Amino acid sequence: MTVRDAMAADVRSVGPGQSIAQAARLMSEGGTGFLPVTEADRPVGVLTDRDIVVRFLAGGGGDASATPVAEVMTSRVATIGPGDDLSAAAEAMRAAGVRRLVVIDAGVVVGVLSHGALVQATGGEGAGLQATLGVTAGA
Repeated sequence: MTVRDAMAADVRSVGPGQSIAQAARLMSEGGTGFLPVTEADRPVGVLTDRDIVVRFLAGGGGDASATPVAEVMTSRVATIGPGDDLSAAAEAMRAAGVRRLVVIDAGVVVGVLSHGALVQATGGEGAGLQATLGVTAGA
């Protein structure tokens, strides 16, 4: 089974210059806590609800409408290709210590593969079990 078979292809993204408030609204509307940060559809970072809480709110907050995403985003982006096997995705999650991979094709964001989607696609066996053990180490 490949990443394409399990990924979410309907992905919202945010630009680094957009405000934290705009990003939070996109998260709320999409029912997600994760957004790829893109410029010209190419990933330059990721923004999680945790980034907003830990880096923005716990750091003193401020005006979320005036603070750009770039100030709180995670600039390291863990990626995978849509044709890659789910076992490669599980290893990528484990190696990077992340629960979501940005799926790129020719450098452009085409989807997101979450740990949950990987586990569901594999029935919690094989790559799903490998990913679970990798992302929960020390939790």
